[in-house]
Amino acid sequence: MDRSFSRWRPGTPPAPGGSLKPALDSIYDLDGVSMGADGFTFTMVPDGLRRWELAGQKILLTWEYILAFQITQETYREDCWVSQPEDAWSFYVSACSPLLADFRRKSGFFPEKAFHFLLVGTSLVADILAEGPPQVRFVEGGAENTEGGPSRP
Repeated sequence: MDRSFSRWRPGTPPAPGGSLKPALDSIYDLDGVSMGADGFTFTMVPDGLRRWELAGQKILLTWEYILAFQITQETYREDCWVSQPEDAWSFYVSACSPLLADFRRKSGFFPEKAFHFLLVGTSLVADILAEGPPQVRFVEGGAENTEGGPSRP
């Protein structure tokens, strides 16, 4: 993983059964990408050690406006691989990644204040360039819980 990235926690989901234990898995997979009236939504589903406990949970990350995004098969993203299972995580952010630097170098119109959000899934990896964090919503078996605004990187 490029050292310009830091772990990012997309909000705090409600704990199952009122538990104080955070209801966030360490590993998620990208389940879908859609464009709608609210913007671009990336849907993540749990795929780590807590996937059975969190079955039915989806995290919806919606950016009203994005600068660019790409989806890559995880197999071809060796830069996202970890050697120790305890190092696995799905949500990262950078304000100075090589991809951001490349966009800034190639375009005089590219905004100076931009972030590179990296969603590392078990099958797919999403790179999202945006001027700010997404709106984060947690869906539990059809019941939606909005985090009340954008999550801060």
